Amino acid sequence: MRQYCLVLLSGLVASGGLLVDQAMAATLSSGSVSTLVYANRFVSVVLNLLAGSIATSITPYFSQLVARKDWAGCRRTLNTYVGVTALISLPLALTMIFGSHVLVRLAFQHGAFGPRDTPVVAAVQAMYAIQLPFFAVSRVFYRFLVAIRRTALILYCRIISLAMDVVLNIICIRLYGVAGIALATSVWTAIAFAFLGYWTYRLLPAPELPNAEQAAP
Repeated sequence: MRQYCLVLLSGLVASGGLLVDQAMAATLSSGSVSTLVYANRFVSVVLNLLAGSIATSITPYFSQLVARKDWAGCRRTLNTYVGVTALISLPLALTMIFGSHVLVRLAFQHGAFGPRDTPVVAAVQAMYAIQLPFFAVSRVFYRFLVAIRRTALILYCRIISLAMDVVLNIICIRLYGVAGIALATSVWTAIAFAFLGYWTYRLLPAPELPNAEQAAP
């Protein structure tokens, strides 16, 4: 129950970031909130698919390995999934960044959504897409921390990320307007990735040495 409550609280804090972004976008020019919503549609779908597949596949392995205290297996599984997830998410991010204009034009440019709206939404979408590899790989760290019951660290990470979101939004909005909100999201996602990765490898016990090496002077 304690672990569940901490994860629930971290989810509530994380959802606050979306409210903060939309509230700050509302202070900008007319249509900024709509721009933010349109730009995040494709990115959010990719993020949810990646996060869901990673969580479904990796959680049972980590749970079994941690229960057996197979730390060498945990390290191998962790490194394997980090590498595979990075190899999948990085090309997706680059495709969405450099193909953002084409994607937005094909999907949205019709009716009230005109040619003038396309470059604005495409720029915001490209900024959002930067977070893809950081978010995807951080899900691997997230699942390991859940398996070892260090969910308090996830809550701390969410609180730090929310605070960083507000600060970075203020800074980036002045530089890039509504696209700055998306850039701020990608930056704090990278910071969360570094935070979770640091604690994952710090808390992962070192592999035990063979008996012969342990007995050596």
